[in-house]
Amino acid sequence: MSLEALKSCLLVNAPLVIRASSQVPYSVLKYAMTLDGKIATSSGHSSWISSKESRCRVSELRGRSDAVIVGGNTVRKDNPRLTARNGGGHMPMRVVLSQS
Repeated sequence: MSLEALKSCLLVNAPLVIRASSQVPYSVLKYAMTLDGKIATSSGHSSWISSKESRCRVSELRGRSDAVIVGGNTVRKDNPRLTARNGGGHMPMRVVLSQS
Protein backbone atom coordinates (compact mmCIF):
# COMPACT_ATOMS: atom_id res chain seq x y z
CA MET A 1 0.00 0.00 0.00
CA SER A 2 1.39 3.41 -0.91
CA LEU A 3 1.95 6.11 1.68
CA GLU A 4 -0.73 8.24 0.02
CA ALA A 5 -3.26 5.40 0.20
CA LEU A 6 -2.39 4.78 3.86
CA LYS A 7 -2.90 8.48 4.69
CA SER A 8 -6.28 8.43 2.92
CA CYS A 9 -7.36 5.34 4.86
CA LEU A 10 -6.34 6.88 8.17
CA LEU A 11 -8.16 10.11 7.38
CA VAL A 12 -11.39 8.37 6.43
CA ASN A 13 -11.23 6.02 9.42
CA ALA A 14 -9.94 8.54 12.00
CA PRO A 15 -13.15 8.52 14.09
CA LEU A 16 -13.14 4.73 14.36
CA VAL A 17 -9.40 4.48 15.04
CA ILE A 18 -9.50 7.16 17.75
CA ARG A 19 -12.61 5.71 19.41
CA ALA A 20 -11.20 2.17 19.38
CA SER A 21 -7.75 3.12 20.66
CA SER A 22 -8.68 5.69 23.30
CA GLN A 23 -12.23 4.69 24.29
CA VAL A 24 -13.42 8.29 23.84
CA PRO A 25 -15.58 9.67 21.04
CA TYR A 26 -13.95 11.40 18.12
CA SER A 27 -14.85 15.07 18.46
CA VAL A 28 -14.55 18.10 16.21
CA LEU A 29 -14.98 21.63 17.51
CA LYS A 30 -15.99 24.29 15.01
CA TYR A 31 -16.69 27.89 15.82
CA ALA A 32 -16.40 31.21 14.08
CA MET A 33 -14.96 34.34 15.63
CA THR A 34 -14.50 37.88 14.36
CA LEU A 35 -11.08 39.56 14.33
CA ASP A 36 -11.89 41.32 17.60
CA GLY A 37 -12.65 38.00 19.32
CA LYS A 38 -16.44 38.12 19.19
CA ILE A 39 -18.74 35.26 18.21
CA ALA A 40 -21.71 37.54 17.53
CA THR A 41 -22.44 41.19 16.85
CA SER A 42 -23.40 43.54 19.68
CA SER A 43 -27.05 42.89 18.81
CA GLY A 44 -26.48 39.15 19.23
CA HIS A 45 -26.57 38.35 15.50
CA SER A 46 -24.08 35.60 14.65
CA SER A 47 -25.03 34.38 11.19
CA TRP A 48 -22.42 34.38 8.46
CA ILE A 49 -19.36 35.18 10.53
CA SER A 50 -17.63 32.23 8.86
CA SER A 51 -16.90 31.83 5.16
CA LYS A 52 -18.91 29.90 2.59
CA GLU A 53 -16.11 27.30 2.43
CA SER A 54 -16.27 26.85 6.19
CA ARG A 55 -20.04 26.37 6.11
CA CYS A 56 -19.68 23.74 3.37
CA ARG A 57 -17.05 21.93 5.44
CA VAL A 58 -19.36 21.96 8.47
CA SER A 59 -22.15 20.42 6.42
CA GLU A 60 -19.74 17.72 5.25
CA LEU A 61 -18.59 17.02 8.81
CA ARG A 62 -22.17 16.84 10.06
CA GLY A 63 -22.99 14.34 7.34
CA ARG A 64 -20.28 12.05 8.73
CA SER A 65 -21.06 12.65 12.41
CA ASP A 66 -23.24 10.75 14.85
CA ALA A 67 -24.30 13.90 16.69
CA VAL A 68 -24.12 17.69 16.66
CA ILE A 69 -23.93 19.35 20.07
CA VAL A 70 -24.82 22.97 20.79
CA GLY A 71 -25.56 25.01 23.88
CA GLY A 72 -29.05 25.99 24.91
CA ASN A 73 -28.31 29.67 24.38
CA THR A 74 -27.37 28.98 20.76
CA VAL A 75 -30.72 27.28 20.23
CA ARG A 76 -32.63 30.11 21.92
CA LYS A 77 -30.86 32.90 20.02
CA ASP A 78 -30.08 31.37 16.62
CA ASN A 79 -32.58 28.51 16.21
CA PRO A 80 -30.01 26.52 14.17
CA ARG A 81 -31.13 23.66 11.92
CA LEU A 82 -28.18 21.45 12.93
CA THR A 83 -28.57 19.38 9.80
CA ALA A 84 -26.17 18.04 7.22
CA ARG A 85 -27.37 19.89 4.16
CA ASN A 86 -25.05 18.00 1.79
CA GLY A 87 -24.61 14.85 3.85
CA GLY A 88 -26.06 12.32 1.47
CA GLY A 89 -29.17 11.73 3.55
CA HIS A 90 -27.51 11.05 6.91
CA MET A 91 -28.74 13.36 9.65
CA PRO A 92 -26.82 13.45 12.92
CA MET A 93 -28.57 13.36 16.27
CA ARG A 94 -29.13 16.88 17.59
CA VAL A 95 -28.01 17.36 21.20
CA VAL A 96 -28.62 20.52 23.22
CA LEU A 97 -26.71 21.14 26.46
CA SER A 98 -28.46 23.52 28.83
CA GLN A 99 -28.95 24.15 32.52
CA SER A 100 -32.66 24.70 32.03
